[in-house]
Amino acid sequence: MKFTIGFEKEDTEKLYKYWGKIIDSQQWSEGKFTKLFEEKWSDYNQRQSVAFSSWGGAALAALEFFKVSGRTV
Repeated sequence: MKFTIGFEKEDTEKLYKYWGKIIDSQQWSEGKFTKLFEEKWSDYNQRQSVAFSSWGGAALAALEFFKVSGRTV
């Protein structure tokens, strides 16, 4: 089964504009849009949040937070 994520045609221009800003800033994972995402996610969930650039980093942080190092989980 093939999985795809589509974009609405009317959002394409905005998407390219934002990608351009991200590329121009040279801040792929810790720039303006990451901070904006964290703020909006926190507001929506009424909880503090932090974004990760990969699932691996997030998984390691969660394991460390729950102090399960060296255990089978």
